Amino acid sequence: MFASTGDAIEQGDLMSDKKTTKQYLGDSVYAEFTGYEIVLTTENGLPHDPSNKIVLEPVVLEALFRYVVYHIGKSHEQSR
Repeated sequence: MFASTGDAIEQGDLMSDKKTTKQYLGDSVYAEFTGYEIVLTTENGLPHDPSNKIVLEPVVLEALFRYVVYHIGKSHEQSR
Protein backbone atom coordinates (compact mmCIF):
# COMPACT_ATOMS: atom_id res chain seq x y z
CA MET A 1 0.00 0.00 0.00
CA PHE A 2 2.83 2.43 0.77
CA ALA A 3 5.41 3.25 -1.84
CA SER A 4 8.95 3.18 -0.55
CA THR A 5 10.27 6.59 -1.49
CA GLY A 6 13.56 7.35 0.20
CA ASP A 7 12.92 7.55 3.94
CA ALA A 8 9.14 7.40 3.52
CA ILE A 9 7.23 5.71 6.30
CA GLU A 10 6.59 2.01 5.81
CA GLN A 11 3.34 0.32 6.80
CA GLY A 12 4.92 -1.34 9.87
CA ASP A 13 6.16 2.05 11.10
CA LEU A 14 2.57 3.24 11.44
CA MET A 15 2.10 0.87 14.35
CA SER A 16 5.03 2.27 16.32
CA ASP A 17 4.42 3.61 19.80
CA LYS A 18 6.15 6.93 19.10
CA LYS A 19 4.38 9.94 20.56
CA THR A 20 3.80 13.11 18.54
CA THR A 21 6.73 12.80 16.17
CA LYS A 22 6.60 14.05 12.66
CA GLN A 23 6.99 11.23 10.15
CA TYR A 24 7.83 11.49 6.47
CA LEU A 25 5.16 10.01 4.16
CA GLY A 26 6.80 10.75 0.81
CA ASP A 27 6.68 13.51 -1.83
CA SER A 28 7.80 16.14 0.76
CA VAL A 29 4.73 15.37 2.95
CA TYR A 30 5.04 14.84 6.70
CA ALA A 31 2.36 13.72 9.17
CA GLU A 32 2.14 14.29 12.90
CA PHE A 33 -0.54 13.08 15.34
CA THR A 34 -1.15 15.57 18.15
CA GLY A 35 -3.31 13.30 20.25
CA TYR A 36 -6.48 14.73 18.69
CA GLU A 37 -5.80 15.63 15.08
CA ILE A 38 -3.46 14.77 12.23
CA VAL A 39 -1.29 17.62 10.98
CA LEU A 40 0.05 17.30 7.44
CA THR A 41 2.89 19.56 6.38
CA THR A 42 4.81 19.98 3.16
CA GLU A 43 8.42 21.03 3.35
CA ASN A 44 11.76 20.20 1.85
CA GLY A 45 13.79 20.71 5.03
CA LEU A 46 15.38 24.03 4.15
CA PRO A 47 14.64 26.80 6.67
CA HIS A 48 13.54 29.57 4.27
CA ASP A 49 11.64 27.46 1.75
CA PRO A 50 7.86 27.54 1.71
CA SER A 51 5.83 25.02 3.66
CA ASN A 52 2.14 24.33 4.05
CA LYS A 53 0.07 22.93 6.89
CA ILE A 54 -3.27 21.10 6.86
CA VAL A 55 -4.90 20.18 10.18
CA LEU A 56 -7.30 17.23 9.91
CA GLU A 57 -9.68 17.03 12.85
CA PRO A 58 -11.35 13.62 13.37
CA VAL A 59 -14.53 14.50 11.46
CA VAL A 60 -12.52 15.76 8.47
CA LEU A 61 -10.25 12.71 8.59
CA GLU A 62 -13.33 10.46 8.51
CA ALA A 63 -14.63 12.36 5.48
CA LEU A 64 -11.24 11.92 3.79
CA PHE A 65 -11.34 8.16 4.49
CA ARG A 66 -14.83 7.93 2.96
CA TYR A 67 -13.62 9.86 -0.08
CA VAL A 68 -10.63 7.54 -0.54
CA VAL A 69 -12.70 4.36 -0.08
CA TYR A 70 -15.31 5.61 -2.55
CA HIS A 71 -12.75 6.45 -5.22
CA ILE A 72 -10.70 3.30 -4.71
CA GLY A 73 -13.88 1.23 -5.04
CA LYS A 74 -14.88 3.19 -8.13
CA SER A 75 -11.44 2.67 -9.65
CA HIS A 76 -11.60 -1.10 -8.99
CA GLU A 77 -15.06 -1.28 -10.61
CA GLN A 78 -13.81 0.52 -13.73
CA SER A 79 -10.83 -1.82 -14.08
CA ARG A 80 -13.05 -4.92 -14.26
